[in-house]
Amino acid sequence: FAVGDFREKEYLRKIEQNDTAKEVVAASLYSSGLLTQKQARLLINKNRREFQEILEKHGFPASGHIDEEDFKKLVESHKKL
Repeated sequence: FAVGDFREKEYLRKIEQNDTAKEVVAASLYSSGLLTQKQARLLINKNRREFQEILEKHGFPASGHIDEEDFKKLVESHKKL
């Protein structure tokens, strides 16, 4: 494929990674109790169902509460993103 195609694909990949980072931040803030579910959803512009899927996708509990040790494990695993 052409150089332009490569740049476009690379740009789209970066946008996708950025969205994933936003999801992880919103889920982290919600799980640690710093945001309500509504605030976290508004931060990433998702509805309730989509937000629940995001929590599951990134390994956060659906209840929104997580203990400190599990939170540290999640943070470490998401640093690899």
